[in-house]
Amino acid sequence: MWRILQIYAGPIKPWTDYSSLVTLDHPDQPRFTRNTALHHGLPLLDALVESPRRRQRPSSPSSSDSDVSDAEPFSILDIRFQRARTIPRIPRLFSIPTRPLAVPPTPSPSLLMSGKIVAPFSGPLTANGLKLWLSSCEDGFDNYEDTHEKKTLSAKTRIRLTGAALVEPQMAEWWTASKTEFLALTTWEAFVAKLKARFMPVNWKMDALEQFFGCSQGKRDFRTFTADLAQCLGTLPSATISTTVCKGDP
Repeated sequence: MWRILQIYAGPIKPWTDYSSLVTLDHPDQPRFTRNTALHHGLPLLDALVESPRRRQRPSSPSSSDSDVSDAEPFSILDIRFQRARTIPRIPRLFSIPTRPLAVPPTPSPSLLMSGKIVAPFSGPLTANGLKLWLSSCEDGFDNYEDTHEKKTLSAKTRIRLTGAALVEPQMAEWWTASKTEFLALTTWEAFVAKLKARFMPVNWKMDALEQFFGCSQGKRDFRTFTADLAQCLGTLPSATISTTVCKGDP
């Protein structure tokens, strides 16, 4: 017991009362610690005064002699510089610019109304195409009056519906520039005459006759030939080509 006191307290002074310290065999008495030694003025060893350092790890048979204790200060120089590892980059997502959807122009109310009776005319500006379209306009007027009792389309209404259906650029500009004049006409046929005089070629009849007599079957099948012949014949006014000529072999 005295040996233990010598280790922790240093040389024993004979005039000092250590009775209060020799209580290690009695757990209910205070233990000998650094605080109790300082309280009684006992000389302590440096190991008890200074902050204790962490003990070195017990070396295992497999560990080498170069193991460093955890208590040694850390130095940044002890780190071995390793080659920087390349971190893969996430590829950027490039958005492909898209064209804005083309919004179709909203048709005018007059065109919506005329479209229910008369089909819009967008071309081409040929004698046969214009003649066929004007014929379809007449059919549309008759169908409307037949399906609507006690309703008759006046000449002004027919002219307005026909003019609103002219969506071909040149014809639309022509209609817009002289609409007031056209609406003042007394008959729809007078408006059709002005329309033909403006957009049908001067020699359109001669051109139609030349196309009709120059039409031949050749290596084409019979259906294609007759369709082309009927188109040429439809361009010309009635009774221009006699039935005998039509039945002949061009």
